[in-house]
Amino acid sequence: MEAGKRAPRRSRFELADYPMYYMAHILQRYDANMAVRLRRHGMKHSDWRVLATLQYRDGMTIGDIAAYAVLERSFVSRVVAALGERGLVGRRLHAEDRRMVHVHMTEAGFALFDRVMEPNVADRLEEAFHGIGPEEKARFLRTLARMQGNVYQAASLLPPDLDGDLTAGTENGR
Repeated sequence: MEAGKRAPRRSRFELADYPMYYMAHILQRYDANMAVRLRRHGMKHSDWRVLATLQYRDGMTIGDIAAYAVLERSFVSRVVAALGERGLVGRRLHAEDRRMVHVHMTEAGFALFDRVMEPNVADRLEEAFHGIGPEEKARFLRTLARMQGNVYQAASLLPPDLDGDLTAGTENGR
């Protein structure tokens, strides 16, 4: 074969059959749509992810928040600091381990979440699931949960457990 020429391909990778193609596009567009809405209220999408995590389970460490919000720990630290300056979150030292800091939403954080964030997310989700019935949506969510478990299992990790262990889904627990 001459230099610079490619061998003919026998087949091509079909993007239309690749679910991660759709998931990447859905997440990117959804995040961009959310950013537009939240910006009107002086919020960023990362603020939403951190506050949504804390309203689900208040008192998490930075590492826990990072695992659940799927954000880098150092980035979460910066977001938490900015939210703290705005009075939306506070930090408390662990009673027994003074090196461990737990992040808590303030009343102002909960009020903002209830007034601005949750309704905007509900609207965006309604758009995303337009024309999809409750049974199909439930089946889709179960499938996503199974896929999440599969990809974590392939990495010999446990996915973040929404109802249990906060150390699951992290490489080193904290």
